[in-house]
Amino acid sequence: MMEDGNKTKSINTALIALNAFLHWCMDNDYCNRFKTKLVKQDEIIKDTYSEEQLLKLLKKPNIKKCNFAEYRNWVIINYLVSTGNRSNTIINIQIKDLDLYNQVVKLTTKYQEMSTIHSQENYKNVKNTLRCGYQKSKIA
Repeated sequence: MMEDGNKTKSINTALIALNAFLHWCMDNDYCNRFKTKLVKQDEIIKDTYSEEQLLKLLKKPNIKKCNFAEYRNWVIINYLVSTGNRSNTIINIQIKDLDLYNQVVKLTTKYQEMSTIHSQENYKNVKNTLRCGYQKSKIA
């Protein structure tokens, strides 16, 4: 499979599915017991952002000159950096999870646990983004 250009992750996914069938065969005495191993994956080290790139990402855009998407992206990046939340956690945030008055966000984590995050700076940005998005959507 590797010679065909498949990645290690794809091969391991196929092996896991095949392994389930093989264990069924072994449990029902269709074949003798044997162990299977997954393919070892080479660790890929991703390039990190340079200092210049980080400063560019974290620089607050001019609200009067930027569009909503640019400002929203800036808020999300700042939120990610300051909280360390996973992207899936952020995707699942709903309006009912935001308490802008008390500056709290209620999150459902990867393991379906509830947690709250308190931060003044993040919520000022979120509040401005919601206000900006609401005003632009009323005009459109």
